Amino acid sequence: MYRILINLQYDGSSYCGWIKQKNQNSIQGVLEKTIFKVIKSNNFKVYGVSKTDAGVHALSQKVIIEINFQPALNKFIWALNKALPSDIHISEFDYVSASFELHDVKCKKYVYTLNNSIWDLKNNRYELEWSKNLINIKQLQDICNIFVGEHDFKLFSGLSESEVNSGNFKTIRKIDSIKVFKKADKIEIEFIAKGFIRHQIRYIVQSILNCQYNKVSQSTLIEMLNGNGKKLPFKAEAKGLLLKSVVFNKK
Repeated sequence: MYRILINLQYDGSSYCGWIKQKNQNSIQGVLEKTIFKVIKSNNFKVYGVSKTDAGVHALSQKVIIEINFQPALNKFIWALNKALPSDIHISEFDYVSASFELHDVKCKKYVYTLNNSIWDLKNNRYELEWSKNLINIKQLQDICNIFVGEHDFKLFSGLSESEVNSGNFKTIRKIDSIKVFKKADKIEIEFIAKGFIRHQIRYIVQSILNCQYNKVSQSTLIEMLNGNGKKLPFKAEAKGLLLKSVVFNKK
């Protein structure tokens, strides 16, 4: 089998997420249908490094295509891009060896974008409009710092109680850094970690916003990170979240 590593970019607005699901429009499903359309064969496999949620976007979803013949790579990728819908695009590509592990990830960087100003038609699909109050950048950073380091994030995840109790999901995770940046009238919250649990970033974003808005206290958030209390009904919209980059330990 030949293995091609591609960098896939997509607007996730119209999709149920990365993972192929029955009777749902997924990024993986569309990519697989496109590959079949180009090569007229089912003798291939597709693996993604991140299981992005419904509505989440990506600048750098890393994907392995395993295929049983060696195509003329430039022509093959050109044909895929021509056949893919306009909201999905392959921006980089190369062959990788059989020893390359897609999940040998050093870190993933996600960015959540907030619009703290007027409604923006051009970017509305990619940011959360937050007009409830003016965001204090320093205060927001202070709240974000609570989540940095190793904690039990089970109360900041989309996992059900049965999934948590099954032991099949690791809820004790480490976030390497969370940084808040102001860019013109936009605010970006950058998350860096080896990996994230389902909906983890979106629960954290909405929790820190509501903490600044005095709907939940910092002490409550700290207790939740110790595994105490109950999950709060706060989850930011998916549209503001972007998978920005993935760094491998080696290629």
